[in-house]
Amino acid sequence: MNRHKTVRSKWLPAAVMLLTLLVGTAGAATFDLCTGTTNLVMPDGASVPAWGFGTMVGGVCSGVKVPGPELTVAWDDPVLQINLTNNLAEPVSLHITGQQLSNNTGPVSLGGRVMSFSHEAAGGGGTATYQWDNFKPGTYLLASGTNPAKQVQMGLFLAVKKDTALNFAYEFVPYNSQVTMVFHEVDPEMQAAIAAGDYGTPTSTFPSSIHRQPRYFLINGKAYPQIPNPLVQTNLNQRLLIRFLNAGLESHVPSILGAYLTTVAEDGIKYRYPREEYGFEMASGKTVDAVFVPTGPGPVAAKYPIFDARLRLSNKGTYAGATPGGGMLAYVRVR
Repeated sequence: MNRHKTVRSKWLPAAVMLLTLLVGTAGAATFDLCTGTTNLVMPDGASVPAWGFGTMVGGVCSGVKVPGPELTVAWDDPVLQINLTNNLAEPVSLHITGQQLSNNTGPVSLGGRVMSFSHEAAGGGGTATYQWDNFKPGTYLLASGTNPAKQVQMGLFLAVKKDTALNFAYEFVPYNSQVTMVFHEVDPEMQAAIAAGDYGTPTSTFPSSIHRQPRYFLINGKAYPQIPNPLVQTNLNQRLLIRFLNAGLESHVPSILGAYLTTVAEDGIKYRYPREEYGFEMASGKTVDAVFVPTGPGPVAAKYPIFDARLRLSNKGTYAGATPGGGMLAYVRVR
């Protein structure tokens, strides 16, 4: 009897270790986000009121910006969980196009009208938790699911990404480096009206977003020449993964000058056959993953412009004596 107990106790640690290896160590990617107000400073010096996402640190909401902080789900994490604290005056919810929210208790309706895609965090400090089980690899846009025509244009959006394996965006799609480019546009008059509470009623200055007329066109919350130049650097024959997202309400056409982009996926779905393209159209809310591989012969330290082929290059106002100024223009430098 004692001999059998000894044998069982001898093999127990090894069995536990084997079980751990089989199950893996992956858990849940957890982020504590918050909403708050901020301002977008344009190239001409104009300050546009905006809403954005930040991070809760020690019970304090910090780093509110547009777009919000980029979220990375580790390739071996099956679950994404976001704990949201809403510091705005109105309810906010979260939505990721292409992913299924596992704990959704919404949508929320008011007077028979759907107000949000999912359950909400109440205004004035309300909290809510959002969880996506079996989170799929890809590039996705996370945005407010409450009154998107209002809240998304104010800046409540951010990029979420997950690889299929270490340094593999998708199966058979490796990369050496990566960069995210979020295209969006701003109507300063409408955003000022929303911030002042003068929006959404028949007597408001802006009854709805149908009256929206963008004046500034941005990449990652900035317009050229505010965008870092270059936005990213790469080497000859290296694979640069560019994650394109359209968080605006208009369509945009990211294009590269003097080279090709190999588009490999859209909306987190890998193409059966990659496409070599100068540019491609992105409707509102769409994401596209592309690989740029600069090859020789070619100039050393060359810069390749990436811009909106719909020529969203001109912003309202002036900068440094130029009229008009800025727009959706960024550069990739090849070292």
